[in-house]
Amino acid sequence: MRPVPGGFLLAPLPMLGAALIAFNVFWLRRHHPGALSGKLSDLGINILLPMVIAAAWDWLRFALSWLRGHAFVPAGRLQFIVAALISATYFTLLKTWPPFTEFHGTLVGLVSFGRVGARNVVDPTDLVTLLGTGFALCFALRRERQPRVILKNY
Repeated sequence: MRPVPGGFLLAPLPMLGAALIAFNVFWLRRHHPGALSGKLSDLGINILLPMVIAAAWDWLRFALSWLRGHAFVPAGRLQFIVAALISATYFTLLKTWPPFTEFHGTLVGLVSFGRVGARNVVDPTDLVTLLGTGFALCFALRRERQPRVILKNY
């Protein structure tokens, strides 16, 4: 069976992160706003973001290997560790440093062509949700120990 680059996003843990975000945004915040709804979104983001970064990296590696005619090798240990570090650093800066929050708002506006506004509150207590990044990294490293299939001439 040929693996899909970034296919690990379809595993239960990343899906749980996405479900937490969706549940929070579409129901909990509207019916029961408060500290719990803020923390649940952050937990979901910290589970999902490192996996999305690793998946984007995986797709880039796939495209480059296809263009060069080389075999595609799926995400590895280093890729997941770097993705988790990038995600944790971004989230930490977002929750602790107001100038970075402004940068984040500008970045979200650019990426969404001005259609989405970024709402963020600098709140260091949200750093407790970085446990989600730890869960994502543990999931990825455990997945890494499983045998990988290398694609040739996809």
